[in-house]
Amino acid sequence: MIRVNTEFKVKGNSGAKEVRCVKIFNSYHKSYRGGDPGAKILVLVLSTTSKPRTDNRQVEVGKVYKAIVITKKEIILIDNVYHKVFTLYAVIISLTPVENWS
Repeated sequence: MIRVNTEFKVKGNSGAKEVRCVKIFNSYHKSYRGGDPGAKILVLVLSTTSKPRTDNRQVEVGKVYKAIVITKKEIILIDNVYHKVFTLYAVIISLTPVENWS
């Protein structure tokens, strides 16, 4: 479940490393205002890659962008028992900053 202020790692080549959810668009469960994987959200960029500005980094820290939530399933072996672990990631889908998002 995704809520506002949930922090994600970012997949993709936008240059962002960590983002925070500030708004959820297509929430199926209006009672708790949460989202599921596949939800479109607005994210605030918290950190970017540590490479110089001359590379392909296309987002700026402190700006708000549109993103979508994805999951990655990993199977981990702990004490001869397999565990399924689902990790949430965000993919920035629009590199144009959103101005009036609230």
